[in-house]
Amino acid sequence: VSVHNINMSDSDQSIQTKTSMSKDSFSFEDVPIASLSSESSEQDLPEEEQCVTVDLQDPKMDPLEWTVRRVLPIPKKYYWETGNYQISTRTKMWHRAIGTLGFALKCAEKIGEVLANVSGINSSRYEDVTDFMNDEEWETAREIADEARQRRKELKSREERVEYTIQVV
Repeated sequence: VSVHNINMSDSDQSIQTKTSMSKDSFSFEDVPIASLSSESSEQDLPEEEQCVTVDLQDPKMDPLEWTVRRVLPIPKKYYWETGNYQISTRTKMWHRAIGTLGFALKCAEKIGEVLANVSGINSSRYEDVTDFMNDEEWETAREIADEARQRRKELKSREERVEYTIQVV
C-alpha cells in the first residue's frame, strides 16, 4: 500500500488517496485521508451560502446562543442584501426563516425592555431619591454608610467573643 498526493488544478485542493495493489489486479481506492480545506471550499461558495463562524468553545458565550448557533447555521449575507435572486429555493427559505427568527427576537427584546422599564425592574429602589442628590449629599451618604458598616462589623466581632454559660439548677 502506498500513499499519493493528488493535486486538482480546478479547485486547487489536495486529497491524499490510498492505492492498494493485489497480486492479480491493480486498483485505486479513493479513500480520503485528510479532509478538504474548509477555507478554500468556503471561498468557492457564493456569499449567500457562506455561514458565520463563531468559537463554540468560548466560555463567555450565552448558553441559548450556543444552542442556536450549534443547531442553526447563520448566513453571512442574506440574498436580499446582495441582490442575488438566482439561488435555490431552499437557500431562500433558509434565509427567510433565519431573518424572521432574528426579527422576532429583536421585537421580543424591545417589548421585554419596555415592560421591565414600566414595571421598575431596571431601576434602583431609591432611584427617585438618588437622582436629585448633589455631590455634598452623596459624600454625606457615603460617610454614614461607612460608619454603619463599621458599627455592624464591631457588633459582629463582639458577638463572636461573648461566651455563653448555661447554669443547670
